[in-house]
Amino acid sequence: ITENSTFLEDTKKRIPPKPPKKSTLTIEEIHKLYDINFDDKLLNNTKDLFIMICFLGLRWSDLVSFDVRMISKNQNGELIYTYIPIKTEDQSDIEVVVPICEIVWEILNKYNMDIKKILPNNSDFNSRLRTICKESGLFNDITTKKDKNTNKKLFRHECFTCHKGRDTFITNLVDTTPIKILMGYSGHTKTSTLMKYVDKSRNVETKYIKIFDKQKNNTILW
Repeated sequence: ITENSTFLEDTKKRIPPKPPKKSTLTIEEIHKLYDINFDDKLLNNTKDLFIMICFLGLRWSDLVSFDVRMISKNQNGELIYTYIPIKTEDQSDIEVVVPICEIVWEILNKYNMDIKKILPNNSDFNSRLRTICKESGLFNDITTKKDKNTNKKLFRHECFTCHKGRDTFITNLVDTTPIKILMGYSGHTKTSTLMKYVDKSRNVETKYIKIFDKQKNNTILW
């Protein structure tokens, strides 16, 4: 129709790409996975590392550089981990402070506070992660996500990588944690970036809307 297609190219640049489909774990699923003991020691190591990612929200690079010396107690005597994300240390030096839950502390003690000795390379980690998720029997449901080469729908356990732990961390907190605090846990400076990590395929939670319902005798009218 037109010889000049420049405006079409400009339009493509302005149209944001479709966000990738997420596959995350619920808190209950993380607990169930943690309780499973595999015969292979390397699989158990990978499982523990992935649980740490799910409960700390770390990127792979930040897990690799995990420094136990940066664990301290806040004013309330609660354990916290302070670090500067590798991804941003040359750009903004954002300091991230994330609480350490009981299971993370248990894992650290299990390995005498030295997880570096059980860290594989990223490729091996992701391969073992998919194995433990499959063998656990918790993630064998089919998804709408498709393999890029075969176009076949993937099982849920086939979708997992180490980065899904960070997606899981943010998704499990986004509905109950003030955004400003969650951004402090994750190291994000923009809410738009933070929301890219949220798994929007989760069931819609209706309890937050119920405050709009009329109250009578301390019961909600339906």
